[in-house]
Amino acid sequence: MKGCKTGALWLALASNIVADAQWDGVDEFMQEQIGTGWWSANERELVLRHLDVHGAPEVNEEVWSIEGLSYSSALQLMQSNEWRELVDFTKRPASNRSGGLRAEIRSGWRQMMNHSVRIRNGIKWGVRYESKDLNGQPDEWSGYATFSSKSEGWDFLIGGHRLGWGNRLNVEEESFFAGLDDPVFALPVTYAYAPAWGRSDWVPRKGLAIARKLARCESVLSLSEFGRDGAFLVHNASSGWGCVTRWKQDSGLGIGGFWNWRHGWTQGIVEAARGSDDWAITASWQATPSRYMERHVRLALRGNREAKLTNVEAILGGQWSNALGLWRVRWRCEWQPFAQHSPLLFQVRRVLGRNAFWEVRWKSNQTSFQTSKSPLRRLEIRHQTTKGNLRSDMRVAPFARMDALGGWSYSMKYEAGQVLIGLGLAAWDMPPLGIAYFADPAISGVRYRPMSGSGNRVTASVRFRPAANVKFQLVATKSSEPNAEVHESDMLTLVYAQTGVHVSLQLRL
Repeated sequence: MKGCKTGALWLALASNIVADAQWDGVDEFMQEQIGTGWWSANERELVLRHLDVHGAPEVNEEVWSIEGLSYSSALQLMQSNEWRELVDFTKRPASNRSGGLRAEIRSGWRQMMNHSVRIRNGIKWGVRYESKDLNGQPDEWSGYATFSSKSEGWDFLIGGHRLGWGNRLNVEEESFFAGLDDPVFALPVTYAYAPAWGRSDWVPRKGLAIARKLARCESVLSLSEFGRDGAFLVHNASSGWGCVTRWKQDSGLGIGGFWNWRHGWTQGIVEAARGSDDWAITASWQATPSRYMERHVRLALRGNREAKLTNVEAILGGQWSNALGLWRVRWRCEWQPFAQHSPLLFQVRRVLGRNAFWEVRWKSNQTSFQTSKSPLRRLEIRHQTTKGNLRSDMRVAPFARMDALGGWSYSMKYEAGQVLIGLGLAAWDMPPLGIAYFADPAISGVRYRPMSGSGNRVTASVRFRPAANVKFQLVATKSSEPNAEVHESDMLTLVYAQTGVHVSLQLRL
């Protein structure tokens, strides 16, 4: 029965639906910047939302109209090959600037076959099916649909969604530093709500969202879990203030407020929230005295009245680049009194050309890790080159110990006409609790995998575009630990490292 259902989905999609994957390259570029700490995850979300609403850009400078994108990220995106190629694609007479209907079918094989079918019409509506996987997750359907009445200022969303504005302390735990290596800078969330789909644990809210915009004031009502979770947000853009109220059946009422401002070359946000058992106050300030320099400070207090605990977090960072943009330097330090480690990050990049650079990164803990009783430190050296249709990336993470030499990875992409071939190699021998990360080709563009203990990994990918409306991709991986899951973390995101094969078919109408 399951095979018949999956086959019917394939047949229906192949017969009637075509997907637009024309900005996959831009998304892959942004994922790389998040993984290396130059972008925040929120900035990627803002760019994708802009493309969904307005379609592909017609000029390179359209990047400056994306509200909430920092100057350095906007400049980096505008100068990238991926953004320029998207603009060139839009200028073709046959291109469809509206975005249109997109569909994607993914299948993966490890110990069993699983499927993902995704149909989406920009920000208007989307449906997604996820089959049962190895983690015991059952078959799941998710999706969303949006409606609007521009004359009255009403917007509606039914289905999965996440709420925006401010630090999202009281609605959804703030996501300022959600990248693989936490970026230094972050801007306040500037949208009311955004659609979301996927597995149950990927979608923060499921239900109904209603937004009303009058002049400079906007309000949102969100009802989730059949009314057992309700939230109400109000934001006044002219004064910058906003308030958030949330009620949950199991935890009661929570209230909060925020105020964000922008004055000359400074901007910031202050937010406070209080729930039935806990409370939080955060303040973030960013200054850009020139287009070549940025500074950022963030303070956070979180407390639990029942446990009588108060946690303090302080973050200080900065960035500098020269007038020609050939040198970029970024630093960031974080401190928490009860944390097992307080990271210090320093990275410098020398740009050699478009999509070509070398970079040195140093990450250290000022305090001792509880298990090893010694600080964790990591040096990473990265070199990326582009010659014609060949792009290569080399990373080395050496450790100064004879019994743990560290790790290295190499990845390349070669484009020949309608075919793009990718290869990823990695091998490592890390000390106890030492972790480094490397980029690995994936269906979604790029994934960052951990180097922990000893191991190796080989990944090969092929992308084929037989027509402008069709894209087929295959990714095969062989890992020394085919089913391993990393449980320990050195300040970074945890991911799986399994052996498997994944196939994707994307179509565009």
